[in-house]
Amino acid sequence: MASISVDPHEAYVLRVDSAGLDRDAVKVVAAAGTAASDATAITAIHNVVTGATGAAGVALPAADTNRGPYTIVNDNLNYALLVYPVSGGNDNINEISEDTAFYLAPRQTASFAATSATQWYVDHTKNLPTRESHFEIFDDFTSAAIALTGVVPDTWIAFAGSDGDATLAATTAGVPEGKIVIGSGDGDSTNDASVLSLILLSKGSLVSLGTTVMEARVSTSAVTGCTINVGLSDKLAESAENLLHLANSGTVADGGLTVANVALFLFDFDATANTVWQVSSENAGTIGASAAETSTGVTTTADKYYTLRIEVDSDGDARFYLDGTLVKTVTTAVATTSLLIPFIGGNSADDADIPTDVTVDYVLFEGARPSSNA
Repeated sequence: MASISVDPHEAYVLRVDSAGLDRDAVKVVAAAGTAASDATAITAIHNVVTGATGAAGVALPAADTNRGPYTIVNDNLNYALLVYPVSGGNDNINEISEDTAFYLAPRQTASFAATSATQWYVDHTKNLPTRESHFEIFDDFTSAAIALTGVVPDTWIAFAGSDGDATLAATTAGVPEGKIVIGSGDGDSTNDASVLSLILLSKGSLVSLGTTVMEARVSTSAVTGCTINVGLSDKLAESAENLLHLANSGTVADGGLTVANVALFLFDFDATANTVWQVSSENAGTIGASAAETSTGVTTTADKYYTLRIEVDSDGDARFYLDGTLVKTVTTAVATTSLLIPFIGGNSADDADIPTDVTVDYVLFEGARPSSNA
């Protein structure tokens, strides 16, 4: 049994939480395991965790009303730390399913507080990388124009087909939030599409270095007769305006750009589930989910903004968030050797052709900084 020695002339208050843990102690622990069942158990209120690898983690104690908050520091510069609820306890962290981890970004500190016997809450932005560990490209599209021909040092490259409704990505004046509009045509031809990507693949994020993030706030003027791609690609947009992936009658296929690694949100009127956002991925030329459609269950509504966020870990696993809610997790979504860049595009569908404007409010792109300048 542990004992505490104090000066009899001084007052000493030992503060403990509902689990009997010392509220003032700080404990250094090493991350371990690959699941809630074998992750390192958290046994102190304040915790500095070493050894994050993007796969190793720690596990919170069982949730209880007003338990915590438990402070967890990810001491690693490059890799996310997985923070699990207690194994098999039916506990959840935010909206994440039981026994599933919250990814605490490199060098981030987060507080986990329980509000019931099964619910933990944490600031969801704590899965964002810091500038110490990651580079960041953020464009709110408030400038007068974006790249039209891909002339460096512009950030973006854009192409549009010759159909009259296929408009080149361009900024819109007079809107406080800043935005660009990408228009697709209705000619049922190879000239209907418009595409945009980061200007150079060398500016991309190497997956193996750490967490890659893309987030875009987008809206579509139509939800019939169109195909929309928003995601990460290992190829630049090209003048043939091909997309990354298409969905048709339950099957996902290459959109013509002949990519090898992608993780994206996909809407396609030709799909079996043709009213909802879907997710799709491709690893070294193999389309995920055996090339089957993967619905998020979230209905796509015209002229409504959606915040689409993709996080890819150093092991190639991808998480897809829609308006802040985790909607899908895909393991080994992309190859760890892939170099990824943001890509957005729109095209007409096969079953119907409706001119459609994809409005992009902003794009956020983050990738891990290399540890060496060699």
